[in-house]
Amino acid sequence: MSSRVSSRLPEPLSPGQGESICETLRAGLPSYDSIMKVALAHKGWWVRIHRAVRGMYDDTIESFPDFVRRAYTSNRPSELGKMATAFAFASDVDGFHIYTLVDRLVVSDMAYMSTVEGLECLILLAILYADEGQPRRSWMIYRRGVVVAQLTDLYQAGLRSTAKRRLWLSIYQADRMMSMFLGLPYGFVDMHHQQILEVKPENDYLDSTMTIRCAMIAGKVIDRNHSRTKASISKALELDEEMNELATSFPETWWELPDRVQADGHDFDEIHVRLHQQLFFFHLRLYIYLPFLSGSEENSVHGSIVRVASMEAARQLLRRYLSLHSDAEGLSPSECKLVDFMAFTGAIVLLL
Repeated sequence: MSSRVSSRLPEPLSPGQGESICETLRAGLPSYDSIMKVALAHKGWWVRIHRAVRGMYDDTIESFPDFVRRAYTSNRPSELGKMATAFAFASDVDGFHIYTLVDRLVVSDMAYMSTVEGLECLILLAILYADEGQPRRSWMIYRRGVVVAQLTDLYQAGLRSTAKRRLWLSIYQADRMMSMFLGLPYGFVDMHHQQILEVKPENDYLDSTMTIRCAMIAGKVIDRNHSRTKASISKALELDEEMNELATSFPETWWELPDRVQADGHDFDEIHVRLHQQLFFFHLRLYIYLPFLSGSEENSVHGSIVRVASMEAARQLLRRYLSLHSDAEGLSPSECKLVDFMAFTGAIVLLL
């Protein structure tokens, strides 16, 4: 059985109900051979996406083909749901009906979401909705994850377990970034979760100073944007100073751009994660100044500060985006439509 997140969670549904849901899921999938063909062709992608779900590097991640062999006949809906969702994204077929099935049959059921495996299925679906360019659907799935985390007391479980802390962080940081992107309120209040946020990061994927601090600053940007008082340049400069402090806490070598990112390179995973962290850093920095771009007077001191800061953030964002797409001989290491839109926003700012 899947690892439980908390002893206060509802009991899983009966085996018969789980089998029935799995049969419905399998009926919506193509043949086993078709799924295995996709799994064999996307081994590297599966490892990267699984690391994003778990929020950590993990050399013990099961290969995509091995996972398909085991999960295709599984009677555990959350496990089969993960496989179905991954196949739908990695294949060339229109996977919307598969996403909808997994959402309706698995992610919407608290009995399955109350397990680690169920939360991983939820996070995977949310990530892939974002990759597909559907930020509202992604936000709604993550917000469901926020509710599950609160009802199951995942916060307290995360204080006792590194794996569960990373699950909590995965939902926390994604909810912050998606909420900022869509202009919506966030789900977790920092002052209620100080203990877990102050645990010394292990500098491993999502459990890193960069990711956690960016999420916390994003919360302050959201607070600023939803305040009844008019946004002020002084507050923007205060937030930008926090970004400066975060940036200077990393060595200059960490910020260096590679000449080229090769999907089959030996250090690809490290570079891929670092460039994405930097991209979101500059995306956040750009959002600090966005409210002032249309209203700042060209010749004023404040107007000059806004233009210089926003254009530099946009320029650095685009450099990371282009670096992620620098493997001209193969598939792009980054195929996320949400990231494409972030780059588009940066390009528009440079044209203003």
